[in-house]
Amino acid sequence: MIRRHCEWMTERIKAEYPDFQAKRAEGEEFYNGIVFDIPWQQEVEHVLWMLEEIPKLATGRFTDDGQFRWELEKSQRWVGFVRGWGWKCGFWSINELREQVRPGR
Repeated sequence: MIRRHCEWMTERIKAEYPDFQAKRAEGEEFYNGIVFDIPWQQEVEHVLWMLEEIPKLATGRFTDDGQFRWELEKSQRWVGFVRGWGWKCGFWSINELREQVRPGR
């Protein structure tokens, strides 16, 4: 489910990115007058990177000493971060997010 949700978020960001890019270039503020304090390209690139990494964290990995480690909690924190960021920037609504995580979808 996490992989599918990350794919959905990635598709939405990439589909909306040209409009997002234009608004940020014009200096438009997105959410309640909060001014973004880092370059918008850096935000988008970082979030897209996180969306690539989240499914890897959710499935676990081997550490340098050969131990297998689950990182499901970390992946869930990252999903929460990306969901909040995307909502703040207008990539999706709360209702759209709710529909994405309902069982059976």
